[in-house]
Amino acid sequence: MIRRVVAALRSPATRDNANAAVERLIARGTSAVVGLVVAVFVSPSEAGVYATAFIALSLVQEVGENTMRQLGVGLWRMEGGGRIIRRASLGISLGGAVAMAAVLGVFFATSIASASQTVALLPFVPLAAVYGLSIPWITLAQYDGRWAAISRGQAVGSIASIVLCVPLAPTIGIAAGSLQTCITEGVLLLLLIKGAVRPEPDLPRRPLLRDFIAPTVQSNFLGWLQGQSERIVVVAFGGATTLGLYSIASQIARAVSDSVVLGLTNVLRSRLAAADTDSARRTVLRSIVSQGVVIALVLQITMVALDLFVLGRILSSQWTPALLAVPVMSVSAAPLACMWLLSSFLIVEGRARVLVPWHWLGVGLGVATGFTVAVDLLTGVVVGAARDVVALAVRLPYVAGDLGRRFVLRMILACSTGIVIGAIGFGSACSIHR
Repeated sequence: MIRRVVAALRSPATRDNANAAVERLIARGTSAVVGLVVAVFVSPSEAGVYATAFIALSLVQEVGENTMRQLGVGLWRMEGGGRIIRRASLGISLGGAVAMAAVLGVFFATSIASASQTVALLPFVPLAAVYGLSIPWITLAQYDGRWAAISRGQAVGSIASIVLCVPLAPTIGIAAGSLQTCITEGVLLLLLIKGAVRPEPDLPRRPLLRDFIAPTVQSNFLGWLQGQSERIVVVAFGGATTLGLYSIASQIARAVSDSVVLGLTNVLRSRLAAADTDSARRTVLRSIVSQGVVIALVLQITMVALDLFVLGRILSSQWTPALLAVPVMSVSAAPLACMWLLSSFLIVEGRARVLVPWHWLGVGLGVATGFTVAVDLLTGVVVGAARDVVALAVRLPYVAGDLGRRFVLRMILACSTGIVIGAIGFGSACSIHR
């Protein structure tokens, strides 16, 4: 696998991959930094209120923006696809803003959030609208291969948001997190509009709703439910404090690696759309999965080291359970990298339906994880890591023929290496943080 990565680094596509990874890294990395700064000044309970609102926002984003992002590059090539993207963008923008406003109203009415906390979460309303409005412009940039422009836009937006939000964190608390993401995405949207050029369709019209949009929405919803079911259960049975600890641990352990892999999924979709043969698409898949796995392992080591030697000096003792959970949670980095890339490949290939039964299995395992986290954070994190390994394992039969047996074995070896890294990190964390 290392040889494959070295060969990929010498290819002309490497710059696109790097820019796409940087784009997501900047977005998620900046949010992680601001989240950690906010954690210094707020309690786990307040962080849990923010995380609860983010669950709702992530649902709006997953079934709306992420669906069209996954399909947008291919739709621009189809007759009538551009019109569908523009209409979807408007509907997702308006619907997302209304949905988030309703969620915050329910939070206040049911005392999930206080009046001041509800006001602090208000930037999520325009953020949901921005997510929808950005769909045509971000997919056009991906279609054109303007990954450098996307990463520059993210960089400009992230710098502006950090300059504005970090100094305000001691005063405005969790509002710094919601405001930071809104500023970053808004600046990116404005910068991408400037350089957009709409392409001429070169593929015939297809039954998009039946073959692409409906199964992708279903797959994304079940994927969201699989990823968030444990948090929903934690909120219901463990309370905001437990969710706050779990969310901060997740942010430290996986936010950076997840962001890079999400960037690589954008590249995967773009390059698959440009590939003309099955052989070319398989080569693209193996190349990007190789890079994603190696990057996930490198970042796992980095974040475990950060948890062991830096964060314990910054965060107060009330965050100690989260710091102990970080190495265990980091075990999921490599399996999730593989799972997301393989799922994206199946969706682009029009095989999203095969994922549906396994999403329901993932939901069941997520519920079990949530109940366990509500009882004991560390035990729940172990169950969650096992769930992520299972989620990868059930997808492998559908792509084993595309990857090849030797590649699959190397991927399993890489994930096993991540487990060893997590075990060593947890042992060290017990001696350092306790």
